[in-house]
Amino acid sequence: MSILRDVKRTLMPIYSGLKHVFLKPYTAKWPYENIPNLSDEGYRYDPKAGIGYPGNKGRHLLHMEKCTGCGSCDLTCQNIAEAITMTYGFDVVIALDERCYESFKESKPEIVEALDAIVSSFSAEPSRIQYNSLSSFLWTPTDIKQVTKVEGGYEIKLNLEPIFDVRAVEVLYQKVYHAVENLKTAGWELGKFEATTESASIELSKQDFTVKVLVRKIDMGYKQNKRSLFPSIDYGRCVMCGFCVDACPFQALEMTGVFELSATSKRELLYTPNMLAKRPEEFNITGIPPELNAIERMRMVFRRVW
Repeated sequence: MSILRDVKRTLMPIYSGLKHVFLKPYTAKWPYENIPNLSDEGYRYDPKAGIGYPGNKGRHLLHMEKCTGCGSCDLTCQNIAEAITMTYGFDVVIALDERCYESFKESKPEIVEALDAIVSSFSAEPSRIQYNSLSSFLWTPTDIKQVTKVEGGYEIKLNLEPIFDVRAVEVLYQKVYHAVENLKTAGWELGKFEATTESASIELSKQDFTVKVLVRKIDMGYKQNKRSLFPSIDYGRCVMCGFCVDACPFQALEMTGVFELSATSKRELLYTPNMLAKRPEEFNITGIPPELNAIERMRMVFRRVW
């Protein structure tokens, strides 16, 4: 009996190997080949029914029309990965009085110098927001589109999309700090500085010119979220556990099947609420990998047909 058992143990691996020789291989050369049996459904949780629906745990999808800004996802993640941060949306604005704006239209060197430094510092900060590139037409200020006439002067809005952060002063520091330092070297004096959670402002003056940089919180327009407070997710920290989805009492968060989250910098792994709210596009690359030799190319073609 022991001999038969030893023979069986010896032959079973050989049989298993020979059997798989004639089976269709299941290894897919992603992204050049589609991964078979990969569900498009993402993981979601129904707090009322207490049921978690099975699905992939990839990039999150945020339903901003459901989010109330309660921070349950943030609190849950604090004990796990600290990847979620509740953030506000901000606008960055340059405020000029009427005399300064007229001088700007006349291309006076002093005022153009200040605006050029501020815009250059703002646009040079690595980010995935869209901004108004004033540098390209600083010498033709009549072409500036986002100039608003306000009481006592004009306001020039720099960003096209909201800038999300925890506090307004953080946006002011990240976007305008280098400009302030350069302008102080050029003879501009730092004036009044104010900062709260929802707004921040800094004033620069030289001779008779005064330039203000304002950071203001945006009202996103959602009635259920009067504070306009939404989660941002750092995928450099996220472990895809899905506990944030479980913790959301309003089903505002779910997870998708998108797992292509590679990036060349850590900043690109930080997804803002607006980015999370966009439904992910299908990742589709066709063709044959260029590094394959002729035999591997033929095998890949046959595998697709077989």
